[in-house]
Amino acid sequence: MKFVLKRTSSWNNYFAVNLHRKDEKLPDKNISKRWKVTEEVIEVYLEHHKKSSSMYSVHMIEINSLEELMEFQQEVGSIIIEKFWLNAKYFSLEIYDDFRE
Repeated sequence: MKFVLKRTSSWNNYFAVNLHRKDEKLPDKNISKRWKVTEEVIEVYLEHHKKSSSMYSVHMIEINSLEELMEFQQEVGSIIIEKFWLNAKYFSLEIYDDFRE
């Protein structure tokens, strides 16, 4: 399963969710040698603009089993999994590295 990867911390914007610009490419960012992180472009529907959509660049990580998820959590620390707020078709995997309200 693919997850949108992000971090809780605002000071560490390593895995950014950005409005997609055709001329801009986010580099692939890996976590150690084990976890491949890729950039993908997804469509976003904002609740108050149901008729319009935008394209966003996000970083995705693929984790295919509960064992892999547990290994990932052991490596990066606490994680949060929830529906991605910009598109409910996706789940986000958030690295919990700072305070969150």
